[in-house]
Amino acid sequence: MSSHDRKSLYPHQFRALDMLRASYCKSLELRRPIRTVMMGPTGMGKTVVMSNMTRSSQLKGNRVGLLVPRKQLIEISLAAAQAVLGELSTDEADVSMSLFS
Repeated sequence: MSSHDRKSLYPHQFRALDMLRASYCKSLELRRPIRTVMMGPTGMGKTVVMSNMTRSSQLKGNRVGLLVPRKQLIEISLAAAQAVLGELSTDEADVSMSLFS
């Protein structure tokens, strides 16, 4: 496993991951989307949390799409995802990243 697997998350990252999952479960329960935003300072580990969510989703056989606001974040997010996903696919067919403005 990667050094960024769930076991290596910091407590605040665990809480963020659990809160994001709870929001997703609530949206399934209500049968409608719930817009959830994770905000935090630089270095909080938002990309690591996202990568862990991506890994969990891929392990369930799902495909993942990510939207990022700046071109620089595509490379950063992809590198973080590859570090967490390890042997799981990070090619365009399974993880797609798009720039929006």
